[in-house]
Amino acid sequence: MDQTPTSINTFTTTDKELENNLKDLLERILVYVEKYIETKEELNQIENELKDYESLSYLVGIIKVIFTKLMLKIEKKLLQVKNYYSKSKGNWINATI
Repeated sequence: MDQTPTSINTFTTTDKELENNLKDLLERILVYVEKYIETKEELNQIENELKDYESLSYLVGIIKVIFTKLMLKIEKKLLQVKNYYSKSKGNWINATI
């Protein structure tokens, strides 16, 4: 990555600063992803996606994919919990979730 200034809104930052911020965001997302990794294959897939990126745009794409996968896993877990409570406690869960 070069040190080319990039204008974001009214702020100016270098590509390296932008890269560091994106890596920090990715790290925070990965903390949550770890809780939802169910297989070694999923872990290997994420590791392969993170190995190398060619540009900041590609890094943003990686973050987008991993975040989307995390959201889908969370939605799946919520649906499982909702179904569990719906079956075991009646339909009260529909009013609360």
